[in-house]
Amino acid sequence: MKRKLFAAACLGIGGVVAVQMITGAAAAGTAAEQKPVSAVEAGVPENERKVYGIGSTSKVFTAAAVMRLAEEGLIELDAPLINYIPDFYMADERYKEITPRMLINHSSGLPGSSLSNTLLYGDPDTYHHDTLLTQLRTLRLKADPGEYSVYCNDGFTLAEILVERVTTQSFTDYLAANFWGPMGLASMGTSQSIREGTNLADVYFKGNASLPFEYANVIGSGGMYGTAEDLSQAGQMFVHQPKEVFQVLSNESVEAMGLPAYTVGYGLDPDVPSTMGYGLGWDSVASPAFARYGITALSKGGDTKNYHSMLTVLPELNMSCAVLSSGGSSTYNSLVAREIMLIYLEEMGQIERDDSLIAEGWYREDRNLAELPTELRKYEGWYVGFGVYRVYFSERSTLMIESSGTKRDTTQEYYYLGNNRFVSKSGTYIDATGQLVSAQAGIRGTTILTLEEEKDGLFLGMVSSEIIPALGEEVLNFPLARKCSPQTLSGQVLAAWKARAGKEYLLVNEKYTSSNYLEYSAVRPMLYDGFEGYLGETEGNFIARIVDANHGEFFLRLPGQAGRDLIDIELYKKDGVEYLRGRYLYVEAESVPAFSPDMEEIIIGKDGLTRWFMAGNDLSGHTVTIEAPADGNFYIYTYVDDEMTCVAGSIIGDSGTGLYIPEGARIAFAGDPGAVFVIRADTPNAP
Repeated sequence: MKRKLFAAACLGIGGVVAVQMITGAAAAGTAAEQKPVSAVEAGVPENERKVYGIGSTSKVFTAAAVMRLAEEGLIELDAPLINYIPDFYMADERYKEITPRMLINHSSGLPGSSLSNTLLYGDPDTYHHDTLLTQLRTLRLKADPGEYSVYCNDGFTLAEILVERVTTQSFTDYLAANFWGPMGLASMGTSQSIREGTNLADVYFKGNASLPFEYANVIGSGGMYGTAEDLSQAGQMFVHQPKEVFQVLSNESVEAMGLPAYTVGYGLDPDVPSTMGYGLGWDSVASPAFARYGITALSKGGDTKNYHSMLTVLPELNMSCAVLSSGGSSTYNSLVAREIMLIYLEEMGQIERDDSLIAEGWYREDRNLAELPTELRKYEGWYVGFGVYRVYFSERSTLMIESSGTKRDTTQEYYYLGNNRFVSKSGTYIDATGQLVSAQAGIRGTTILTLEEEKDGLFLGMVSSEIIPALGEEVLNFPLARKCSPQTLSGQVLAAWKARAGKEYLLVNEKYTSSNYLEYSAVRPMLYDGFEGYLGETEGNFIARIVDANHGEFFLRLPGQAGRDLIDIELYKKDGVEYLRGRYLYVEAESVPAFSPDMEEIIIGKDGLTRWFMAGNDLSGHTVTIEAPADGNFYIYTYVDDEMTCVAGSIIGDSGTGLYIPEGARIAFAGDPGAVFVIRADTPNAP
C-alpha cells in the first residue's frame, strides 16, 4: 500500500481522520474459515479506536432494516405505508400512496427535511423522532409518490418509525440485535446508545474550542456511530463472499439495494455514471471512477455539522472501505476511500490504472463550430434549482448562465457542441452545490449543460467534472434547474415584501443545545431583480413562490439534489412583533430590546422561545458576567462583512465571566421555560 499518497490525501481533510479498508480478496481457507483482511492498518489498538458519527451513511442500515422486514414477510415494500403506520397522514391525499420502498429510494414526494432539534450538543433529546408525524400532518407533497427520486431525510426517519411499529422494538435495539450484534460490530450504536465517555472523536468550534459530544437525533437518516473498522466491516454484508460470516440479509435484498433506483429523465443522462445515482439507501450504485474498469461500486456519504463519513463497497471484489473524520467533508472522504481502493486494486493486479480524465472525451477542441438552432431560443429565461439562474444567448450564440441573489453572483459562458449540449469556457464549471465557480486552489473542472424538454417543462441538465489535486476527479450528473416564469404581483403585495427585503429575522424555537446557534442563526428574505413574484433568502435557505402579502409556497419539481428540502414561508404578527415561520421560527431583529448593564436576570418565558438582545453603547467601558443555568445557554454574535458570527457562548466553554460585548453585538438566551440567566455588570475595564 502506498502510504505516502494516503498521508498526502488526508492533509486536505483537517480535524481527526480514521480510515479502514476490509477485503476478502486475499482470504484463504474454506468459506467458514475466511476472515476479513485489513488492507490499511492504522496501528491503533482496538480499545483506542475513535468512534465517529457517520451521518447520512446511516441510511444504508435503515434501508437494510426495511429490506429485512420485507424478507421476513412483516411488510410489503410496495404496500401503502399507512398499513403499518395508521396514524401517518398529511394535508395532501396523495400521502396514502406512499410505500416503504419510496422511503428508501427517495421517491416519496415528501418536502424534505423537518430537522427541528436534531443536531444537539451533549443532548440525546428524541424530540424530532417523537414529533415527526405531528409535523407532517400540516404539510403537502411536492410530487406524486413514486414519480421521481429527490434526496429526502424525512423519508428515512419515517422508515425508522416503520421498523419500530412493525417490530415493537426501538430502532436502536433492532439494529443491535439483527445487524451489529451478529456481525460483531462492538462500536456501532446510535444517538440513543452512544454516550459521552465512549472513545468519541472530539469535535471543535472553529478549529480550536472543543464542543460537547454531537448527538444526531435522527437515527434513521443520520444518527448512527462507529469506528472506521466497524463501518468498513459492516460494508461486508453487501459483498459476494464470505457469505457465512456476514449473511444478515438475503442475496436478493443485497442485490436489490445495489440496483439503480432513481428516475431517469429531467436532464439525467443514463449513460453517464454519477456520484449521485441512488440505489436503496445508497447515494450511488455506479461510481464513475470504478465503472471505467467495469467494477460496480456502491457508496454512501454522510455529513453532520462536525462528523463526516464515506462507505464504499465493491461487491464483486469483496472490498469495503470507510473513511471517517471530525472536520472536513464527505466529499474529501470519498476521494480518499476511492484512491486507497484503486491503489490496492492496481497493486493486486486487478486493474491497470488509468488516470486520464473522464471529462476529456466530452467535447472537441474546435469549440463553437456547431450552429445554434433557432428553436433553442425558447430556453432563454429564468431557472430555479440549487439557486436562481438567468439563461440567455450572446451575440456569438454562446450560452450565458448567470446566478442571481447570492453573495457570489457571477456569469459563465458555454460553447455549443450540438445536440442541445454546451460546454463551459476553460477555467469555469458548476460544482456539486450548484455554485458557478472558477478554478481556484488548484481545483478545476469542466461542465456540460444540456437543454432538456420533459412532459412538464424545460430543464437544465448538468454533467460536471471537478478535479481535486492528489485526489482525482469527481463526476456529477443530475438536473441543475427547471425553467420558471416570473409572476406579476399586485402593488400591495409587492410593497409588503419589499419592506421586508434585507431585514434580519433571528432564530427563536430551537433548543438551547442546538448546533444551529453556532451557525448563522438568522434569515434575511430577499427579492430577485427581474424575477418578480419569488422570494429568496440571502444564504440560500429557501426559495418560494409569493402567494400573498404574508405567504410564500414551495413550488420546485426537480429530481436529484437541487429539489430537496423545500419549505413554505409564513409571516405573522403577535403582540405587534413580526415572526417568520419556515423550517424554524424567527423573530424580526428590529423588535429585540437593548442589552443593558443594569439588568440582573433574564428569564425564558412559558413559550420557551429564545430571547434576543442587542448591545448598546451603554455597555462601553464595561465587562459583563452571565451565569447560565443548567437548562440554558447564551450565545454572543458580532458582524463580520455583514454576516452574524458566533464568537462566544456557554456551549463552547465560555465561563461567562468578564465578557466584553461590543456595541451592535447580538446576545441570544436560549433555555427551557423558566430558565434564569443571572447578569452582572463588572467594573469598567474594557480592553
